[in-house]
Amino acid sequence: MHCVIGTCGHIDHGKTALVTALTGYNPDRLKEEKERGMTTDLGFAFYGDSATIIDVPGHEKFIRHMIAGAHTVDLVLLVVAANEGVRLQTTEHFEITKLLGIKRGIIVITKIDLVDKETLYLVQEEVRNLVRGSYLASSPIVFVSSLTGEGIETLRGLIDKMIEETPPKEDRGYFRCHVDRSFRIKGFGQVVAGTILSGSVRVGDTLEVAPKGFLVRVRGLQRHKKEIEKAEMGERVAINILGQEKEEIIRGDVLIEPKSLEPTHFFSGYVTLLRNNSIKRGKRFKLHIGTKETLARIYPLFRDEIPPGESDYCQIFTEEMIVCEIQDPFILRSFSPPMTIGGGKVLEVCQRKVKRGDASLLSHLSRLNSPEKKVVVYELVNSSGFHPISEKEIGRRAGLTNLKEILSELREEGKIKECAGYITTTNYEKAKEKIKSIISDYHKENPYKTGIRYSELISRLAQEMAPPLREKVLQEVIEEGVLVMEKETIKLSGFQISLTEEEKGLAEKVVSFLKGKGFMPPDEKELIKHFAGEKRYGKVIGILKETGDLIEIGGFLFPRETVERAKEILVSLLTERKEITPSEYRERLNTTRRYVIPLLNYFDSSGITIRKGDLRILKRSTV
Repeated sequence: MHCVIGTCGHIDHGKTALVTALTGYNPDRLKEEKERGMTTDLGFAFYGDSATIIDVPGHEKFIRHMIAGAHTVDLVLLVVAANEGVRLQTTEHFEITKLLGIKRGIIVITKIDLVDKETLYLVQEEVRNLVRGSYLASSPIVFVSSLTGEGIETLRGLIDKMIEETPPKEDRGYFRCHVDRSFRIKGFGQVVAGTILSGSVRVGDTLEVAPKGFLVRVRGLQRHKKEIEKAEMGERVAINILGQEKEEIIRGDVLIEPKSLEPTHFFSGYVTLLRNNSIKRGKRFKLHIGTKETLARIYPLFRDEIPPGESDYCQIFTEEMIVCEIQDPFILRSFSPPMTIGGGKVLEVCQRKVKRGDASLLSHLSRLNSPEKKVVVYELVNSSGFHPISEKEIGRRAGLTNLKEILSELREEGKIKECAGYITTTNYEKAKEKIKSIISDYHKENPYKTGIRYSELISRLAQEMAPPLREKVLQEVIEEGVLVMEKETIKLSGFQISLTEEEKGLAEKVVSFLKGKGFMPPDEKELIKHFAGEKRYGKVIGILKETGDLIEIGGFLFPRETVERAKEILVSLLTERKEITPSEYRERLNTTRRYVIPLLNYFDSSGITIRKGDLRILKRSTV
């Protein structure tokens, strides 16, 4: 695995000279840097084939460049000059590395040729006091002179050992690279550089420049000044770009797999403040995330102010669009005086403001902030609600590569289920209750209808529930006997339309009257005239049609039994003769063409018969 090593420390403490002594390469790439003897931007040097060293500027004016370089670092070299000791930028750089979540490093005391042993001892104690209780508390201290070469081989040996011990990074599975350098080469066009945070890239790939949204093509790749066809996660790479003629790519832009990240102005995060700073609601700061610097307002979610040295959950609103992911670190700096006040990590990317003080939100963010991977994975599945989330998407959002064991454990514990992705068992049961609730409410609102149309139920659930989950849950509830589906209508098991005794009596009269008319029922006007004295006639007719006791065919109402009898006669006739005309059917029913044609059309649409010209034949599936 490729390792990124970063220097940090005060101006003129010998960071660049140290990198040169280690690699034989001067990382100061700008003419003015070499003239001043001061690094003003990020410098890079190759430490063999296994690592890249990022040399960051030590001057306070260029702290933004330091943060841009430090966000990808695996191993820190905290550099302190023996003749000056711990200074302002030593402390600020060190605090930034802690806020960025860097966990490994070596303390390097430089310029030892300029001091005596007593001074060296005092500087060593001063550094130990600085790092006490931190990730560098038990780290080795190496004394070097870049001028004489003393201690350089010892430092190389420690660096080599720590590179070998660097744990593999979790791959989110899609390409992402924050641009920290951008320049043009005559004859080649634009070249951008950065460290690949996840995924891989090949020559010829199409990438999106986020958050700007335009697409570019990879013309060429270089690693350690060598042409390559493919670059992978953790490697520092230079990318020759085609297709950016309309707009320049600059530091702070992110190259990503197209459509893999959605730009936003909002994210929720866990913020930790340094000891001398507080945050009031809505205060404006400089936000550094990846290689991007932008202005942002911070909104504590559960109190109006976060006191110095404390941590809490916040929502951050950025004035420019950004792209970010869960677990991405960020740094907050004040305007005046310009200083680092704190930092944190992204917990959730949002597209709008969240409700302040919500207890469920606190619980949600706390689980996303858990050090236990299984807790984070469960919460990501849980927060997807009725839209099952794929294993790939969970891994992308959580920044985890191997999820199979975690997902298997959660399944065995009965906490999640598979359904075109993963859904929590709790949400699965809620989905069942949701469907039952919709149908129950429909019965209350429409007591004289047998049930809700399947198409209407789908329409009501369209935005709220993913289709695969909806179909699986609906089928399961039907199999459990809780719901009944008849043709295109769904109802609660046991539901029946309730009629008063008066309405029941009228319904019996209507059906009996129509049965007596055989295959020649009266039209609507005649029927209304016959039951003119009945106040509930319209309601009862509607209920009888809804329940299927009356079937409307061609504007006439036929009792269900009459239609069944007409069907039996039709099937029998076609079984004898194979094909019939409307006249033959009319004679068998002893009715008129006025009724026969609508009946035949009804049986055609019902899949009983097939029309061929003026003839009817029996559909095979009916035989």
